[in-house]
Amino acid sequence: MRVGLAATLGASLFGATVAWAAGPKLIGTFSSWTAYVVEDDQGKHCFVYSEPTEAKGKYTRRGKVSVSVSHRPKAKVRNEISFSAGYDYKPESEVELAIDGSKRFTLFVDGGTAWAPDGKVDSEIRRAIEKGSKMTITGQSKRGTRTTDTYSLSGTTAALKQIDRECGA
Repeated sequence: MRVGLAATLGASLFGATVAWAAGPKLIGTFSSWTAYVVEDDQGKHCFVYSEPTEAKGKYTRRGKVSVSVSHRPKAKVRNEISFSAGYDYKPESEVELAIDGSKRFTLFVDGGTAWAPDGKVDSEIRRAIEKGSKMTITGQSKRGTRTTDTYSLSGTTAALKQIDRECGA
């Protein structure tokens, strides 16, 4: 389930207590992206993680903003994309993901996280990320604030190949 993974990763990365025997183990840093692996009773989880190089919007306070791409082989999940907004998205709104300003995807929201609608779109996004140089995410908070977060895609191909090797994907 997509929402369950976000809660697990989010809690681990942002300081909450999680039932992992050990926290995420760093397996590589690739320019703007880092690769991690975690093992627990649900098996091995591998993911890459990045934070925006630029965040725009008229907000006074915002939590941690990030993107991750995850593999969970035991659950047969590969290339699962998730974005953490640092706020709760407007319920039932959509988020726009753009690669290099042209390749666009529409994501659905759940609380403060945005997801691709299915595994096929996750894989399309991964391919676009590997070919691109810049990614923007545009969303709206439940208070109506529009934000645009920009990510460098430098290092994504190497980072994704590292988690492919680590999780046998």
